[in-house]
Amino acid sequence: MAASRVALLIGGGALFIGYLTISQPDKLVVDAYGQIEGVLNQARATLQQERFWKGQLDKARYRIQYLEDSMERHEAPQARLQKKIDESRKTADEYFDEYPDISGQYAYMASAELRDLADAITDLQWEVEFDEWDRKALSDTRSARAFIEARLQ
Repeated sequence: MAASRVALLIGGGALFIGYLTISQPDKLVVDAYGQIEGVLNQARATLQQERFWKGQLDKARYRIQYLEDSMERHEAPQARLQKKIDESRKTADEYFDEYPDISGQYAYMASAELRDLADAITDLQWEVEFDEWDRKALSDTRSARAFIEARLQ
């Protein structure tokens, strides 16, 4: 009975070590300071050695590319949106210059525009915060990549 339990523990331990030897983390687990998150990932790094670090380098490169692309995708719609806002304001000003007798409606439209502008400012504040988070994540990931590259050399 005791021998079968020992055999079961040894077999289970061997399977677990085998799993750690062949499996890769599904995300970047090395931080900007070269620290590895989690005990299992530290065990993977010890067992896999160079293979672990190459996998982490690939994940760091992918994450950097993703963050850079997402920042570029975010900037293009903002420029198009600003162009549309400028065009609509220009059209509205031309319209009110042509038809000055609708000035009462102009006050209502101006107040609506101010509300929209306040909403846009609030949205912009959130966008600035998200951009700061993305820039920090990008900086940290670049630092992690530099550490990993140095480790592989």
